Amino acid sequence: MTNATLRHRVADRLDGEVRQCLECGAPTEEGKPFCLWHVESMPYVAQLQARLERAVESAA
Repeated sequence: MTNATLRHRVADRLDGEVRQCLECGAPTEEGKPFCLWHVESMPYVAQLQARLERAVESAA
């Protein structure tokens, strides 16, 4: 982690911009709506997982 990244993360927390996961309430990074354990709840990620599953099925 660079010093600039660390300063950015500290500044985010000092500004009160800490968001919580919409699934479990855990604090998230950089204002994201979901934590790492619930990232699959994001619509984009769910769509991407479905595309990957279809690609694997069609390759089999």
